[in-house]
Amino acid sequence: MSTARHDEQEEGRSFDLALARRISGYVAPYRGLVFRLVGIMTVFAFIDSFTPMLTKIAVDRFAVPRQTDGLALFALLCLTLAVIRGLANLLMIRTGGLIYTGISHDVRRDCFVHLQDLSFSYHDQHPVGWILARITSDSTQVGRSLSWNLVDIVDAVENVDHRTESGG
Repeated sequence: MSTARHDEQEEGRSFDLALARRISGYVAPYRGLVFRLVGIMTVFAFIDSFTPMLTKIAVDRFAVPRQTDGLALFALLCLTLAVIRGLANLLMIRTGGLIYTGISHDVRRDCFVHLQDLSFSYHDQHPVGWILARITSDSTQVGRSLSWNLVDIVDAVENVDHRTESGG
């Protein structure tokens, strides 16, 4: 086995469309979970959009006039929305986690199959520890990027849409 040092080579950071298509193919088996995730995040954003309105109602109807008529019903509404928001958050994290672990698993599996097809000379020139570290690191990064970056993108789109509608 070679004792040559295996430094990480920093590749150019330009966007590679072919690589992006290849990597995004790992999302296809999880389309149902992705749609579920987007739906959950939409519910989450919808409830969040009511928060300023609920604060306005609380101040205008109960705090300023110092009235308590209907306060119990209003508090029940706020509590119900908070519980739904909490459940949506839990489902969002769970669904994103399922997508993340599934994609990471698929990438690792495909890398393992590819490693089995490589020549013995490749394995003689590259230490096994270095190969395993790269596979583990890269598959984790791909899974994280394809699942949690999706959450960030949907959240950003919904926030821009909400701010556009509210004029803020």
